[in-house]
Amino acid sequence: MHTGKKRLLYLLKIFYNTDIQHPRTAFSLCMTLRAYGIDTCLRTIGSDVAALREAGYPIAVHPQRSKGYYLARHALGGEELRLLCDMAAAAPYLPLADTRKLLKKLEALASPTAVKTAQRGRVMDTVRKPAEGALSHTLALLNAAILRGLRVCFRCDGLMVGAQGGQSCVISPYYTAARDGQYYVLGNLEGRDDLSAFRLADMRAPVLSPLPIRPYREVTPLCDPRFYPAEYLRAAVGLCHGPSVTLSLLCRAEARDVIAAQFGAITRKPAKEGYFRVEADVFCGPALYGWLLQHADVLTVLGPAQVRDGVKLRLLASLAALEAEKT
Repeated sequence: MHTGKKRLLYLLKIFYNTDIQHPRTAFSLCMTLRAYGIDTCLRTIGSDVAALREAGYPIAVHPQRSKGYYLARHALGGEELRLLCDMAAAAPYLPLADTRKLLKKLEALASPTAVKTAQRGRVMDTVRKPAEGALSHTLALLNAAILRGLRVCFRCDGLMVGAQGGQSCVISPYYTAARDGQYYVLGNLEGRDDLSAFRLADMRAPVLSPLPIRPYREVTPLCDPRFYPAEYLRAAVGLCHGPSVTLSLLCRAEARDVIAAQFGAITRKPAKEGYFRVEADVFCGPALYGWLLQHADVLTVLGPAQVRDGVKLRLLASLAALEAEKT
């Protein structure tokens, strides 16, 4: 590389580590360049700084001229760096080693002062972060599948927490989204004519399928741009939020497919003729009550009382709303 071009590139690299509180004098710049093996002098530094300014780089002279030069603007400001670093540090799907690499990349885009400020108040959630990148791998694979228009095969522990065993699933993925610290893929589960939401934490051994995805408009009338993943998640994955309880159900024989779709390969215990019982750890909340009422013709809640009372209140509220509409 031409000596002049090489010198400018190294000089620019040095300026990325400066700001008004960390300027560099011409002598300091000259010594650093010589340490890189680049021959230069004080007179050359001045002309190189002028060339970088002419090229559009915001290199300023410190108010106290004897302190030298600094880069007046960086790609990331202090608040932007703090926000992005906090998000990376808190992301539960990003492994610890990958988090640290990402933080280094972000810090390289900000001023030294902004980096020190961001590091001073940073809290790394090392407990929630996985040692390996299982969730990170799954998220990357799903995004690749969406980009290439391919289906994904995986085993799922069930749509609700605590499902036993696992189901072999094939999904046509359309969106990945996050809600309340959980990550989801929204798509069409093979054999159905609607959208499904799966937690990435429940997906096991995902692989790309050579089959193309099912066209989105065949699955749902919620076509782009009227479909908002956040709105859908609010309604669809409410079953995955709330206090954890052990749900006990008495189910009619025809509820077998409903239970399998919701809980996976859960153990069914025999009950009176034409019925079976199941128990599963679920998240208790309004969405669970709505799901139970939706299938009230084939499911009976045996416990706990918290869920029975919640379903009762939900039913009474619905009846009151109907009465209000009549009047």
